Amino acid sequence: AGAGAGAGVAAGVPSALAAAPRPLATTSEAWGRCGQRVTEPWVQQRWDLRACLGRGYFSQVWAGVHVLSGARRAVKAVDKGRFAAFQQRNASQLSLSCEAEVLMGLQHPGIVRIYEWFETPMHLYLVMELVEGGDLLEFVMERGCLAEKVAWHFFRQLSDAVGFLHARDIVHRDIKPDNILLTEKSEAAHMKLADFGLARSNVRSHDCRTFCGTPSYFAPEVITTFRDRMEGGPPAGYGKQVDAWSLGVVLYIMLSGVPPFGEEEGSLYEEILQGSFKFDVPAWAAVTPEAKDLVQQLMTVDARQRLAVQQASAHPWLQRPDQATPLASRLEPDLKRQRTTESCYGP
Repeated sequence: AGAGAGAGVAAGVPSALAAAPRPLATTSEAWGRCGQRVTEPWVQQRWDLRACLGRGYFSQVWAGVHVLSGARRAVKAVDKGRFAAFQQRNASQLSLSCEAEVLMGLQHPGIVRIYEWFETPMHLYLVMELVEGGDLLEFVMERGCLAEKVAWHFFRQLSDAVGFLHARDIVHRDIKPDNILLTEKSEAAHMKLADFGLARSNVRSHDCRTFCGTPSYFAPEVITTFRDRMEGGPPAGYGKQVDAWSLGVVLYIMLSGVPPFGEEEGSLYEEILQGSFKFDVPAWAAVTPEAKDLVQQLMTVDARQRLAVQQASAHPWLQRPDQATPLASRLEPDLKRQRTTESCYGP
C-alpha cells in the first residue's frame, strides 16, 4: 500500500519528541525483535499508530510514531485470523512471515526498508520505512501520462531494484504502480518497491505454481499455469520472468496513462495470452521507438523470449534517454486501483 497519507504523521506527538527525536541506534540495538512474540498492549505502549495508509485483503498499513524516539515509520499489521482463513480456503502455502523474512535480507535504495517484525496472538507487525510521496498510481492518475524523460528516470530505478531481487533468486509477483512508492510528489522523486507479501525466494526457472498477483499485471504463464491445474494436467509453472512482464505493463502505463488491456476478466486473460496490446492512444505519438521497443520486449508472451530484467539496463532506451522529447498531450488517465487476487494455489 502507498504511504502518501503519511505526511504530517508527527502531529499529536509530544512536542519535545516531534521537535528533536532521539536518533535510533543500529538496527540490532534499536529494534532487535525479529519474530519475537509479544502482546497487543506491548505494541500499543511502543507504537502510536496514526493514519491508515492502505488496506489489503488481510492487512492494514499505518503511519506510526515510535513513542520513545519519535521516529516515524510505516507499520503493517497482518490479521492472523484472516490470513489463516485464506490459507485454509485456498490450500495456500504462503507463509505468514514470508514478507518479513525476505525484506530482512535486503538492502537496496529502491526497496522499502524493514526495521523489525514481531507478532501477537492476533497480528503480525512489520515496522518499515515510511515513504511519504504516495505511490506511482496516484502520481499518474493526478498528472496523466508522464513525459518520457520522467518515465525513464522512474523506470531505471525500478528495473535496478527488481534486477537486484532477481540476482538473489527472489521473485516479487505483484509489481504494479500501487506497490511502487515515491519519496516525494515530484518528477525528481526516488522510487521504492514495496509489498512483498507474495514474494518468494530461492526461485529457479519454473518453480512457482501459485495463481496470485493482480489480474491486469499477470504474465501469460501465470494464467496458463492456473488453467493447467484447473484442467487436471501438470502445471507448467513460472519463474522470475513474470516480474519482467509486470515491469512492461508499468512502463506502458507511465508512457500512456492507460492500461494495455481491458478490465473484463474473461477477455483480459485472452488479451494477455495473445499479447494483444497496441500503441494506439495519442500519447504514444510523442514516444520514441526505443521506448516502445522496450515495452514490447518486456511484454513478449513467450517467457523464454522475453527480455530479462537484468538485461534491460543494456537496452538502448535506458542507455541513451531522449531528455528533450516533449509531451504532445496530457490524457485523462484511465486507471483505477485493483486488489491483489484472493485466489492462490500452490507454492
